[in-house]
Amino acid sequence: DRGYFNFKKFDAYSEEGIKFATRLKTNTKVHVIEDLPVEDASPITKHAIVKIGNMKNYLQFVETSDSEGNKIRIVCNDASRSAAEISDIYRNRWKIGVSS
Repeated sequence: DRGYFNFKKFDAYSEEGIKFATRLKTNTKVHVIEDLPVEDASPITKHAIVKIGNMKNYLQFVETSDSEGNKIRIVCNDASRSAAEISDIYRNRWKIGVSS
């Protein structure tokens, strides 16, 4: 989650093809490159292509709310994912299937 936040590592992951989605720290500078459309009925309030901090690679940015209404800002380096998928990936990150 937010315990490990390193722009150089994020760039390395992107260059090595390692996919990630992570929540941004509140003080992270976000540079919007391109705003993307958001459906009116969607819980997503913003979707954009961005750069964060001193990263070289572009990321998808998704802004939504948690179950208590708190704003969540997520970035993901998987360009094939929709904003809804990125939100779901982040929300479900701790769910682990247990077989009996």
